[in-house]
Amino acid sequence: MITPIPYAIPNHEYRGEILRSLGTLLNFYTQKHSKAMAVRFDVHYPDTFVGVCHNAYISTCMAYVVKKYKRKGYDPHYMWVIEQNLSMHPHYHCVLLLNAQKVLGFTHVFETVKNAWARTLGMPIPGCINHCLSETDPDYNGKVMRRDAGQKAYQARQQEVFDQISYLAKSYSKLTGQDCIRNFGMSRIPAA
Repeated sequence: MITPIPYAIPNHEYRGEILRSLGTLLNFYTQKHSKAMAVRFDVHYPDTFVGVCHNAYISTCMAYVVKKYKRKGYDPHYMWVIEQNLSMHPHYHCVLLLNAQKVLGFTHVFETVKNAWARTLGMPIPGCINHCLSETDPDYNGKVMRRDAGQKAYQARQQEVFDQISYLAKSYSKLTGQDCIRNFGMSRIPAA
């Protein structure tokens, strides 16, 4: 079980509901799979997008991604959050969990999301998917949590993943007070 307390990002507060949901999602997934992978990415609207930005677009995009990876047996689960700071359009921070017993590597996720987002919007989307990679840390994204690494190492890795994805729960730049706008969406988790 992970501890739902993220590392401190200076000057950030966290949304409790999102943080708890992230913890619940990660705990559920890692209990279900002995080897699980977490992939982070951000999704932006093209500057040329005209229309109302609403969560139905990201929900449709993620439905395409889930459908593709379900067919491959990767058991995909996800969460997205919507934010907007100074840009014309909002953007989404996302995490995708995959069964690492079945999937090798993670960079294919970016192409899958890019194709799904382009299909959803019905337009070219160059530069709209941020891969959330680090030039100095090759283990920054696509982290794999393995139970066979030993209990202590496994729990440390799971906590490391949670600390990283807790960025999705930061309060800064979350949309608030807007009618009919949810701040996040995620895969359904079966009731216990």
